[in-house]
Amino acid sequence: MKKIFKKFGFTLAEILIVIGIIGTISIMVLPTLKNNYEEHVFESRAKATYNILQQAVARFQSIRLLQPCLFSSYLTASAFRSFCLFCRDNPALLHVL
Repeated sequence: MKKIFKKFGFTLAEILIVIGIIGTISIMVLPTLKNNYEEHVFESRAKATYNILQQAVARFQSIRLLQPCLFSSYLTASAFRSFCLFCRDNPALLHVL
């Protein structure tokens, strides 16, 4: 009587090839994910700092009994970009404010 064995599962070579492909893809993707995360952190800190400055101007105006207006009316989009670049060059500023 002849026994017939059916092949179930994967060979070691197939598993090693799949692990190699996954490793190669992860090496290509991880730097991009890290940069995206760092940009997100910087953007959120810059927005938080901008909001703090906006509140400080509003408080100053309320103390001076001036008509309250938002800090954004003083800053244009290009001025905000310049502020973000300044904060990027001086990251300690984001931790202080």
